[in-house]
Amino acid sequence: MSIKNFRYLVILLSVIMGIGIGWATASGAYLFGLLIVPIFIGLSVFLKSQVRGVLADERQYRIQEKAAGFTIRIFGPVVGIAPLIYLMINEDAASSPEYWLLVGMALFFILLYDLANLYYRSKM
Repeated sequence: MSIKNFRYLVILLSVIMGIGIGWATASGAYLFGLLIVPIFIGLSVFLKSQVRGVLADERQYRIQEKAAGFTIRIFGPVVGIAPLIYLMINEDAASSPEYWLLVGMALFFILLYDLANLYYRSKM
């Protein structure tokens, strides 16, 4: 697969994932919303392994590393605080699926970050 096709497929997967999560939220299929992210991450990794050629050089990896760190510094606290704010606003939040979706997403992103951090530390 060429790099151009890979990038188009990743964009297509992102759009499909967004539609899938939106549909899951609208229809109340929250488990599907939680499962769709790791499935599409797996598909993305598989597609990346099928590419012939160089996807990025060392400079690109450093830029991605800085962007990821910045995103975690901004997005991490927001994802962590969102369930607490929802709990304060809605007195019956602990029994609502939206609350547990937010909690599950926060835990998933923290776990994903920690696993990626552990993986890349072992490579260095």
